[in-house]
This record gives sequence, structure tokens and C-alpha cells, in this order.
Amino acid sequence: MTEGVKHVRSIIQCSIIPVLVILMSLFLTTCISDNKKQEQGFDDIANKIILDWYNLYLQTERVDKNAVPPFAARNLVQISLGVYTVVEEHKHLFETKDPQALRLLNHAFYLSMSAIYDKKTIGSAASWLNALYQSTNRNLHTKAFYSDLYIRHILEENERRFREDTLDTDSISYLPAYTPDPRFIYSNHIGMLPDWGNNKTILVRKSDIHLDSPYKRSLDFEKALYDDALSVYMQSKQLTYEDKWIGDFWSDEIRGLTFSPIGRWVSITNQTLAVEFLPALTVIRMYRDLGIALYDASVISWNIKYHYNLIRPEQYIRTFIDSTWHAKHHPDYPSYPSAHSVFSGASGTILEHYFKNKNRLTDDSHKQRIEFYSEKRTYKNFRSMYKECAYSRFLVGVHYLSDCEAGLNVGISVAKNVLQNVE
Repeated sequence: MTEGVKHVRSIIQCSIIPVLVILMSLFLTTCISDNKKQEQGFDDIANKIILDWYNLYLQTERVDKNAVPPFAARNLVQISLGVYTVVEEHKHLFETKDPQALRLLNHAFYLSMSAIYDKKTIGSAASWLNALYQSTNRNLHTKAFYSDLYIRHILEENERRFREDTLDTDSISYLPAYTPDPRFIYSNHIGMLPDWGNNKTILVRKSDIHLDSPYKRSLDFEKALYDDALSVYMQSKQLTYEDKWIGDFWSDEIRGLTFSPIGRWVSITNQTLAVEFLPALTVIRMYRDLGIALYDASVISWNIKYHYNLIRPEQYIRTFIDSTWHAKHHPDYPSYPSAHSVFSGASGTILEHYFKNKNRLTDDSHKQRIEFYSEKRTYKNFRSMYKECAYSRFLVGVHYLSDCEAGLNVGISVAKNVLQNVE
């Protein structure tokens, strides 16, 4: 072999080695990229299943005339905690992105929601649940491995804990003794669910949530209440278009037309998740925490409401200021604290935790509604959103400003307690 040939072969060998290295690197990069796409694809499909079911939950809750806030909170936590428990039992399938996990997830939602809505007098609920279950399964190209009986057992155990009648030992005595002036007591003798506050909470001890009696820091209780009521009255006489829009936008209490205040925050969560990616396991935990926070908030706020039993602004104003005045809505339970504000503070705090510094949020929960001011609204963050929700209750005349402020504090405290103590 001539020196020239040897030189040429050496050049070729030296050229081939880097090329092979580059090709191998490209191959490995492609494999890694494909794996990432496969994992992303799994989470996308799982999240679509989750969103489809929670959107169906909203559709069902809207026509469920029994979905008053406490019952709606109970339904939500039974679904979210039930699904979480099933997923946690098979967490390895989700961690390994096993396609079988998707069918398991679909089945867990179907059984969890059926346990609630098949027992209710909602004519379309069963057919809606079956239709979504079947259509989702048709799109999942994997066989099911799970035991239907086993999943039902898990869900029945979750349901049982909410059916117990045993009172929580922490239910009443944690609040200081309070004897309100009889002139300023909420006087509707058929107030909604007066004993709801005696139910057990799931995670948050009632004694960990502190709320002073109304106007405790005021030198003159009667004057402070009068000033608060007068503020509601005067504001109602000068509402701008924006005020009316905000008031209607956050009402969420017209059974058969809108979903409940609980459902409203599920709607906001769904809308946010539709544009912000989170891994499926994180999403399942987020809905679990949201469900727990809202349920515990419902029990705690009802316990406080019926303990302090503060007169509603409408009742006060018609008695002491203007006998012809009416609020926009007429909730049938005591005023302090505002439940809308409790639920918004709790939900917004959970969502802030999971979506971090999410900016510019648009809420279109009342899309295509023409019965009230329903046009979508945009916010710079969750905090501005939940503060506006609380303020809206003042604008529609159903709460004093102090109710709204107290409610936000209670809700935020409940959510922080859940986030600190949940496993």
C-alpha cells in the first residue's frame, strides 16, 4: 500500500469517527426527545380526562337544585378525594406513564361521580356519565386490568366518612362564649343547614382557625354595625355599570341556572389548567387539595356563622334605615363571615400554590349567559380575582364589608392549613 493511499484512508477514518459520534448523539437526542414527547402525551391525555370529568361535574351541578354550597363542597371532595385515593393505590402506573393508568383514571371518575349523582333526581345525570365514560374508553387503546369491586370499595370508604353523624369534639367549644344583642340576630328560623358546622372536618382543626366576634375591636358595636349597613345602603344607590357587572359576575347562587360558589372555583381551575400545563399527578393532588379546602371551609364558616348569628344587611336596613330596600339576592343563613369570601380565599390560595406566579387570568365561567351581566373578566393574578369575588358580595347588598374581609381571612387560613398538613 502506497503512502498516498495510507494517507487518504487515515483521513477517511478520522472523518468517519466524528460523523459516527454526531450521528449517535443525534440518535440519543431523538430517543430522549421521543421519550419526553411520550411522557408529555400521557400527561396531556390524562389531563384531558380530568378536565372532561370536572367539566361534566359543573354541567351536572348547574342543574342540581340541591347543590347549595355545603352540599356542593361535600360532592366535590368525595369526587376529588375518591379519585386521588384510587390513583395513589396505583401510583406506579402513573409514574411510569403506563397507558393502563388512563383507563383506570376514567373508571375512577365514573364510579366516583355515579356514587353521588345516580342517587339524585337529575334526569340526565346517568346518561351524561355513561356517555363520557364510554366515549373516553373508546379513545384509549389499552386494556383495563383493574378490579371494579376493588375501586368501588375504595370509593365507598371515602363516601362513608361523610355520612357519619358523629359530632367532632372540636366542633363547638373552640369559639368563645357570645351573646349577641337580640335586635341584631339573624332571625330567619329556617336558616339553611344550621347544624352543618357540627360536621367533622377532613384535615383542618376548627380551633386552628381564629375569627373574632363581629366588631370586637370597635368601641361601639351598634354604631359600627350601623355604619357598615349604611355603607351597603349608600353604595346600592350609586352602582356603576362596572359595579353591576362585578356583582352579577360572581353571584353563582341561582339554582338551576348557575353552578354554586364551589363549582365556580372548579370552573376557574378548569379554565386555568386548559392553558397551563401541570403533570397529571400534580393535577390530581391539586383538585384533592381544592376539594379538602372547600369542604373544611364550608364546615368552619357555617360553624362560625351560626355561632355569631349576625343579622343580614337587608334585614338590618329594612328595620332601621329604609323599609322598602331590597338586596339583589337573599341568602338564608347568617351574615358573618361571607361564605363566598371564604370559598374564594381558600380556592385562590390553593391555586396560587400550584400555578405559582400565574399572571393575566381570564374567567369566562358564564359564557353565553344572557340573563345577567355575564361577560368574561380578566385579572392580573389569583389574588385580584378572589378579592374581587369577596367585594362583589358588598356590591349586591348581601354582606357588610367586614363580612367580606373576615371571610377572606378565614378562607386563606384554611387553605394554608391544608397545604401545610396534607400528605
